[in-house]
Amino acid sequence: MNLSAILIIFLVGVAAAVAIVGVTTTPVTSSDKIKQFQSIDELKSYLNSSSPGYFGAGTFQGETTNGGALQGVQTSTPPSTTKTSSDQGNPEDYSKTNVQVAGVDEPDFVKSDGKYIYTISGNSVQIVDAFPADQAKIVGEINFTNTTPQQIFINNNKLVVFGYQNNYYPYPLIEKSGTGISSQSSIAYPVYFYSSKTFVNVYDVSNHSSPVLTRNFSVDGDYFDARMIGDYVYMVVNQPFYYYNQNISLPQIYEKGEARPVTNFPIYYFDNPDYSFRFVSVIAFNSQNDSEDVNTNLYLMGSANTIFVSLDNLYITYQKSMSQQEYYNRIIKDVIIPIVPINVGTNLNSVLNSNESPDQKNTELNQILQNYTQTLNTDQQAELQRNFLTRYLEVAIQIAKDFEKTVIHKISLNGKNVIYVSSGEVPGYVLNQFSMDENNGYFRIATTSGRFTGTNTTNNLYVLDSNMKMVGSLENLAPGETIYSARFIGNRAYLVTFKRVDPLFVIDLTNPSNPTVLGQLKITGFSDYLHPYDENHLIGVGRATDETGRLISGVKLALFDVSDISNPKEISNYVIGGSGSSSEVLYDHHAFLFNKDKNLLVIPVLEYFPNSITGYYDYQGAYVFNVTLENGFQLRGTISHADNSTNNSYYYWYGSYSVRRSMYTGNVLYTISDSKIKMNDLSTLGEINSVKLPIQIQPPIYYGLPVETFIGIARTA
Repeated sequence: MNLSAILIIFLVGVAAAVAIVGVTTTPVTSSDKIKQFQSIDELKSYLNSSSPGYFGAGTFQGETTNGGALQGVQTSTPPSTTKTSSDQGNPEDYSKTNVQVAGVDEPDFVKSDGKYIYTISGNSVQIVDAFPADQAKIVGEINFTNTTPQQIFINNNKLVVFGYQNNYYPYPLIEKSGTGISSQSSIAYPVYFYSSKTFVNVYDVSNHSSPVLTRNFSVDGDYFDARMIGDYVYMVVNQPFYYYNQNISLPQIYEKGEARPVTNFPIYYFDNPDYSFRFVSVIAFNSQNDSEDVNTNLYLMGSANTIFVSLDNLYITYQKSMSQQEYYNRIIKDVIIPIVPINVGTNLNSVLNSNESPDQKNTELNQILQNYTQTLNTDQQAELQRNFLTRYLEVAIQIAKDFEKTVIHKISLNGKNVIYVSSGEVPGYVLNQFSMDENNGYFRIATTSGRFTGTNTTNNLYVLDSNMKMVGSLENLAPGETIYSARFIGNRAYLVTFKRVDPLFVIDLTNPSNPTVLGQLKITGFSDYLHPYDENHLIGVGRATDETGRLISGVKLALFDVSDISNPKEISNYVIGGSGSSSEVLYDHHAFLFNKDKNLLVIPVLEYFPNSITGYYDYQGAYVFNVTLENGFQLRGTISHADNSTNNSYYYWYGSYSVRRSMYTGNVLYTISDSKIKMNDLSTLGEINSVKLPIQIQPPIYYGLPVETFIGIARTA
């Protein structure tokens, strides 16, 4: 088999791999400079010339929505029996949502102001007068119809609720020629457009028993995330769009019964799109002043993947993959040309640098290779094949880094002013928000490369300056492993990678241009979440494994001593349950409650033992620990919301009685599930009280219709 045939087979394999990960088949010139569309015609012209492989999920512009409306207020009385009583302390001493950056609040489904707890339960927000605990009761309720609340903020006496509304619209009926009968198609089931909207409701809860809706608007697209700095809320919405027959639906914002485009132009864009274009709306509004206009910005980019927000800047990331044609060209340039004679390489290079179409280039490149390999005898062809494979393995890691990149857009935040600053890109895939950080004007990011190229994975850390230019890098950490958690604290970075064992890397970032590994610790298991205990110690929450690292078992807590940065140590650990056990902390840090002064650590756990006679999970509830440097993790006790009336629903992670969050006010520990809030004495864990939440879950909806209605239509279609 000659080299030309090998290359054809190789490129076919690459094409298949590229198709799987959704890479565009047309090369796009990259630029980190922001540009602007001043009209819809300019946008269409750009889309027509770029020709990405996929524009995004189809959407259909339906009727305007006013979001969730205040349907009424209900008041309930507390349980008639108070089980215990205790000194409940000071209501000013209360926990807040666990966030990454001090001063940058993050939304969650439950919030507290010390006195009241606001929590989403089904399709309602319940307002609970929670302190003193022995008198706790529901005092207010906000119901939502045809919309679903997702997350909330509380700021002074203003409650901000984010949620979504899914709409399904049938395609227009088409008359069958000559029959006078209208039908969508010959298939049995009707065909629908899908459209989603994100709504924002702001309530004045000064009178907690009678919340007043003071502001309501909605935006086309899927709610992605939000942050609150001071009085201002910043929200990111992804809007896939359907570009067909030169028609584009721009995202709309709906307020006060009127609809308007999110932007009247310009629309910002960059010449480095993802394989799938998206509209990304960045929206800023004042949570306290309802009369201040909503500020909106619209960007054409890849779908927002992760955000990081400091006190001054919003960073939006998305994945950018090398095009198929670019990948072909790299193989020719970096693998083929170095191993063929100079004259053949010159001819190949000339084609690569020509202005011909990609298809014409590929035809000419293949012909040059075929003509060359036909001049070789069998032994020469075999040697060339060996050289090809050797050379490919030498450059595969670098190509893998270029194959998948993370694009980062930096946007300045100042009150309602949202101003684009710059963008940068780094090799690899970013895990989550904790893989990013800003410190003294520098942006730091940790990534994993090689996840989609079939090569060994490598892990990297990059430092970018205030203009998003790379100034420092540390690459090729833990080959063959993947980043499972990261945390930046001041001038240090902590990375946990895993494949068989758990290396904890301690990295010095004092010199931004020269990140340096100071030490590492290899132990069994891995941490999915890292939290600072103090400046020299970390808490890790993850999974335990056996000595080989192959068999994953229970939820593992680990306490790391990094005071000697060259020799980090695990000074304590605690394992909960067996294989199959889990905790929401592993994928949502808002479920983690820690207070060093109280020696308090609380996490929700779904506990499972494979040899359980029942075959079900054995326990779901909050595990409450004392944690100190001297004694490590000491279990205080556990708190479950299950009782005889739950019908074993607590066995399932998404059961309504599964404990998902915990918080404290004074000397009272509160645990929250969708169906209940329970209050326990923080010292003894004796139960003080509980409030049952009147959870309301809407029946399943298919294509905008109740399931029974949809089934009936489908059967008669």
